[in-house]
Amino acid sequence: NPYNHHATNTVDMSAISSSVLWTSSSPCLPQNGNNLRVAAVCFSPDGTRLLAAVATRVLLYDAATGILLDTLKSHRTAIVSAVDWSLDGARFVSGDVEGKVIIWTGAGEGLLKYTHSGNATEGEDAPLGVRQVSHNPITHQLCSAAAREFALWSPDQKAVVKKKVPHIIARVAWRGDGECLALGFAHGVVSLRESTLFAETARIVCQPGMDVMTWMAADVLVVGKEQTLSVYHDGGKGSKDVSLDSAVLVAQYVPNVQAIVL
Repeated sequence: NPYNHHATNTVDMSAISSSVLWTSSSPCLPQNGNNLRVAAVCFSPDGTRLLAAVATRVLLYDAATGILLDTLKSHRTAIVSAVDWSLDGARFVSGDVEGKVIIWTGAGEGLLKYTHSGNATEGEDAPLGVRQVSHNPITHQLCSAAAREFALWSPDQKAVVKKKVPHIIARVAWRGDGECLALGFAHGVVSLRESTLFAETARIVCQPGMDVMTWMAADVLVVGKEQTLSVYHDGGKGSKDVSLDSAVLVAQYVPNVQAIVL
């Protein structure tokens, strides 16, 4: 609950009975050692298909049967790092570690391709590719983020709009009403931006580094790092830290029960 920051329901997952629905090991994937891993997965909005970013491929599965419907190879030799589906199901998007973003039709046909600039190595870090791709829940506008740049595209525009920022972007999150985009920077600042010209409307200072970031309500933003959730109200005017028993890896708000799943 966004106004009562205590766990009202925690579930011991070991007590839940489950069974494997299906598994897949595609023979078409390049056998390149440690790079052969699943970096991201995403269900289609209707739950019938599943996207998986595996090594240099985007795999499209029938979610019920596990049948591999398509293997998309347009990222060539670059490791795919992020995938997301538009909420109308008409398109999905993939991004890779070299900064390339590909927008696909729901049937897996290439629609648009662009590359983020400024993916140079910073310090001793690896090359900074696409960190996240995310669709606006109302307008279906796409935002992708890589290094010190975020890009915007929507179906009614031909060109991709790219915007430079002074710091490395770690996370992006659209507010539920689609009218605000939060950019989370690795050095510990969140920039809130309106969804027309994307000018900054507020700035929140938090701890450097962030593992998760999600909106819980129109004025409640949650940022997680390791074993701490920081809950910010009213553009950062009010805040509260919540300690966790374990490091948080994923955070997702569930609107119909007004709760956040960690």
